[in-house]
Amino acid sequence: MKKIIDNVTITGNNHAHNILSFHELPKKYQKIMISIYHGGYSGDMEVVMEYLDQCSYIIYRKYVYNLSDTMRYSGNLGKYDGYNSDSFFSGQLFRYSGDCETIKCFSFYS
Repeated sequence: MKKIIDNVTITGNNHAHNILSFHELPKKYQKIMISIYHGGYSGDMEVVMEYLDQCSYIIYRKYVYNLSDTMRYSGNLGKYDGYNSDSFFSGQLFRYSGDCETIKCFSFYS
């Protein structure tokens, strides 16, 4: 699927991705999340792990996204629930399923 709205290109395959807990993530993605959050926080590792256990994740295009880090979407590009920016001109759009068990992911760029 590819559509262009207001000079923004949105691409995606419309596949639903499972929303995962920290312990459902493959070990390599767990290590990435630990290094991101422990690297930015010089405190106790127990606090970091407690935070990571409370979050939800998806894996999209071989990258893990912490859904707690996404922003609520209220723009004019379509019916999306959240987004994550890579830069001022690109990022990902997310749409939750009705039961919030899966999520559809789309890339956007201008």
